[in-house]
Amino acid sequence: MQKLVTVVITVYNGEKYLAEAIESVLNQTYRSIELILVNDGSKDRSLEIIQDYASKDDRIVIIDHPNRGISASNNAAIAIAKGFYYAKIDADDTMHPQRIEKQVAYLENNPEVTMVSCQAYYINGKGKIIGEQITPGYTKIEDSHIARQTGELVIALHSGFMTYMEKMREVGGYREDLKCMVDLDLYTRLTQKGGVMIIMPDKFINYRMHLSSVMAVTSKDNLMQVTRSWLRDSYRKQAQGIIPLSFEEYKEAQKKDSLWTRLMRQCANLSYHFRRNAIIYYGDRAYLPFIYSLTMATLLQPTHIFKRLVVWGRRKIKH
Repeated sequence: MQKLVTVVITVYNGEKYLAEAIESVLNQTYRSIELILVNDGSKDRSLEIIQDYASKDDRIVIIDHPNRGISASNNAAIAIAKGFYYAKIDADDTMHPQRIEKQVAYLENNPEVTMVSCQAYYINGKGKIIGEQITPGYTKIEDSHIARQTGELVIALHSGFMTYMEKMREVGGYREDLKCMVDLDLYTRLTQKGGVMIIMPDKFINYRMHLSSVMAVTSKDNLMQVTRSWLRDSYRKQAQGIIPLSFEEYKEAQKKDSLWTRLMRQCANLSYHFRRNAIIYYGDRAYLPFIYSLTMATLLQPTHIFKRLVVWGRRKIKH
């Protein structure tokens, strides 16, 4: 008998692509699925779409609450979940029909592994494949042991994540005091508790990059980068037996860095912003904004962009 897998989708104003995400879960070859759909205070037709699918498939469970954010929404699902396994996908992504079947089989056949993720295709707003997202590392069990010893921040695709439900509950689910990077923090806490992450080579997820997700240069960009840097610093210090700084203390400490260090950090942050936008513009054939974004990303961080282009070129040659 198949063990139940709880798949969680949280949505805030995601009506445009939500149906595709839901159908990709319901059409899995692995049938023992509980799909918890959390409407996080959407003001569009998201709840109506959720209710329509729930009326047709009794595997769907609905949570509808005022806007509380991604962590609180995921934790609300975990609190009522009945599954043996916990799996995630974002409301604008889709999954390959065999994703759940393959990941469950991997966990069952490799009992020393406690969590898995995977690689992904980038798709545009119309669902066309425009590239690949390849997350490096965590192909061997030893990678997690090293991360535990060094306090390395564990990075993996959230939409492709699966683990045991009991492991999620042991660490208290997602941190609700964080406004972003909650997935990386979760993987790292699970690893620090003895967990082992494997990133499977399969591209089980279609990761959507669409024009509505083009980021403006805002304080949110900076918050994401500072939070990621703070988490990395905090876990490394914990591994060394050093009490880490609070988030506010860390931000104040960064202000005392040299002008050059702060300038380089800002260049890296802005380069990431333009690099992400370049992918989105390219996928939607908005070539002038693409050229502008790629040029800005290169000017801000030329060495990094050159290295990424070399890796991309080698991958193309192999194929």
